[in-house]
Amino acid sequence: MEKKTKILFEKCTRPFIEKEFGLRRILELPSLTDWLDFSGFSVEPHEITTLERLINSAYLRINGWNEETLKLNFISPILSLIDFNYKYLGSFADEKLEAEFEKFTLSGKADWMAAKGIDRPETPYFFLHEYKRGKSESDPEGQLLAAMITAQTLNQISFPLYGVVVIGSIWNFVYLENQQYDISKNYNSVDIDDLMTIVKILKRTKRILTQKMEAL
Repeated sequence: MEKKTKILFEKCTRPFIEKEFGLRRILELPSLTDWLDFSGFSVEPHEITTLERLINSAYLRINGWNEETLKLNFISPILSLIDFNYKYLGSFADEKLEAEFEKFTLSGKADWMAAKGIDRPETPYFFLHEYKRGKSESDPEGQLLAAMITAQTLNQISFPLYGVVVIGSIWNFVYLENQQYDISKNYNSVDIDDLMTIVKILKRTKRILTQKMEAL
């Protein structure tokens, strides 16, 4: 049997993923709007203190950091406020994903994901990919969609997938269900109001994932 071509996530562009998998972006997709509705979620005073400290530290540096420095100094402390390790939900970094399709194999590593699993990811649901601003020959949204399509194939249940692309200080949330997806507006993480919104959306995401897993 002829071995299929392996395509890495980092080589994927949004037009390529749309064409090969029949994805269609639906502007103002209601499911994305519902996901980003953070009403009922709040940021506690001690959390605001942490966020203000992160902004003060990152404001002059964040767009010059490489991906690992961005993750260490800024993204990880934000994720720690939410703590995606809860019962059967776990957070995992630098995990390989690979799935075989009709014409090729998609393969790559997820920078960070929340998945069903305790010591290893079993069913991925939520992805975060971070990139250095201005990185050449890079399509962050295409790479994230490649990871999400791979997870969609590996998962044994029908479940919407959630993602975040982080480029420097800018966060965009991505929602994928079946062959429809949408991408949120920009959230500027060195603006305290936007950063508090990001934290509320992450808290809502944790609630969505834990509730849906408990219902399985």
